[in-house]
Amino acid sequence: MKEFVQANWRRAGAFSGAVIVVFFYAAGAGMAAAVNLVVNDAWTCDGDSVRAQQQSGRDIFILSGEATRATPLMVVCKLSLPPRPSNAVFGQGLHVHFEARSSRDQRVETAIFQSAYPYAESLNDSVHTGAQWKSFDLDCIAPCDGKQLSLRLRPESKPFEFRDVTVTPVALSDLGIDAKLLANPEANIEKARKRAVTVVVLNKQGKPVANSSVRLKQVGQDFLFGTQIQGLDPHRQTAEQKEYQARLRELFNFATVTPYWPQVESKSGEQNLQKFDEQVRWLDEAGLSTKIHPLFWPHFVPSFLPQNPLKALQQADQHAVSLIKHFAATPHLRFIENNEIVAAMTDRSDNGLISWVRRIGPAAAIEHEEQLDKRALHEANRSDVTVIYNDYANNTYETDVLAQLARDAALPDAIGIQMHMTQGNWPLARVQFILNRLARFGKPLYVTEISVLSGEPRVGEEAGAETSKPWNSKPQGEIEQAVYVEKLYRLLFSNRCLHGITWWDLSDKNSWQGAPRGLLREDMTVKPAYDALRNLICKQWRTDVSGQSDSSGRFSANVFTGVYEITAQDQYGHTVCKRLQIPAARATCEVQLRLNGS
Repeated sequence: MKEFVQANWRRAGAFSGAVIVVFFYAAGAGMAAAVNLVVNDAWTCDGDSVRAQQQSGRDIFILSGEATRATPLMVVCKLSLPPRPSNAVFGQGLHVHFEARSSRDQRVETAIFQSAYPYAESLNDSVHTGAQWKSFDLDCIAPCDGKQLSLRLRPESKPFEFRDVTVTPVALSDLGIDAKLLANPEANIEKARKRAVTVVVLNKQGKPVANSSVRLKQVGQDFLFGTQIQGLDPHRQTAEQKEYQARLRELFNFATVTPYWPQVESKSGEQNLQKFDEQVRWLDEAGLSTKIHPLFWPHFVPSFLPQNPLKALQQADQHAVSLIKHFAATPHLRFIENNEIVAAMTDRSDNGLISWVRRIGPAAAIEHEEQLDKRALHEANRSDVTVIYNDYANNTYETDVLAQLARDAALPDAIGIQMHMTQGNWPLARVQFILNRLARFGKPLYVTEISVLSGEPRVGEEAGAETSKPWNSKPQGEIEQAVYVEKLYRLLFSNRCLHGITWWDLSDKNSWQGAPRGLLREDMTVKPAYDALRNLICKQWRTDVSGQSDSSGRFSANVFTGVYEITAQDQYGHTVCKRLQIPAARATCEVQLRLNGS
């Protein structure tokens, strides 16, 4: 039987007399205890309330009860923010403040999420509490489309005490976000992705040749536009597979190969990489750069992995080294990737490898795997390969771990960011906010996994690949996917700290979670989002420019960085062509071409 107790909460500021009703319920032994409250804009609790103890005129709210994985302790506050539909695509900045303490050191999950299905989260963070009162300040970007949001605090154990909770709307500029950039990233694209190039046309004697025809034609891009390619099967010659391969070649210069440990080694010591070898060979022949993902992923491990943390680590390290040795000879191999170590600290998965991560901490685990990979790459004469650390955390816990690695001079070569939007499209300001937070570490950033649906959003078990419930692409959803994807890629491409984007998956057929996240439908016909990206990647963001050399033999242009074929021809038909890389690292570039026979 539920026990209801009414309490008064007063709004801070001019409306401090407003009274809000709060209900506390305990649904019996073993069930979660919760406090549900309705809060408007920036609220703080400063009156009598459920299980409140007064100390120096301040309320301390005590959360208690029996917590299990199925029924965790939590406190939930419903927020009512004014809708701003005209700004919905950008989002609303929120600042969350509270103080907390607990009888033992523990992490407290802190989230802001939609109060109704599909419960999309704007903030999902983890803070550390102990015996002393500690103040916490967290920022996030929430949608401002009129949907009600909630704040949730979820400690690991009782008792957990908290006070002075406020959620305050803040301007995007207060969070370091330029709303003008969100609306029009084109100026930043010009600055971040183009370089000034001067072609100097000379005759055989080294003298400048005026009035020569000059053409700079881009044949390869510096920025990596990629996709995950689980659907690539080079030996199949069906119409669908041929279409898949054609679309892969047309749009992308980069691909992620996914030899997941349980899929390549179902029995200990019996490794089968044939499928992935065939994919790598096809990519090499097609000239696409390659990433092997993941070498280390504590969540997805084979059933034979021991529960003992050290024994589990030993086998995981052997597996990672074996993958590096196996794929080291791949000519176009550019990246290897470790996956979701920070996330292992806070999710509800459990195995021997996750236990090892939790025992030594995420910073030490990332450093261990990075050093292991570097040694193996060095021994394989592939020190040119970049090691990426990839996670979906995107929160202050992850940045705290990266800050620790920075202090220890142990940051990974590059930082990977996941942006799966199965619960709905993110406000663009949230995307920029994440990039800004991670850019401060000075390492190249890669969006290593990104997906936008062309169907209805889903959450939890309903989104799992094991469900039999159809999850289909819809015509209107495909239009909305294309509109959002174009805005999203423009924003990402405008950020000079970002070096690549990997779409996840190319096709809806056998896609992760069975979700309609592909750029191709199940029959391999293109969705509008594919056409939108093709227009950007293959047309708008690719240079093909012509002109005449001046009296000093010079022709100048601003061009996207990448590989070029540069051709010059004088009025007598003497021609020269040079293929070269125009790098992103240099602000300007001068190319000399000597004509043949002049």
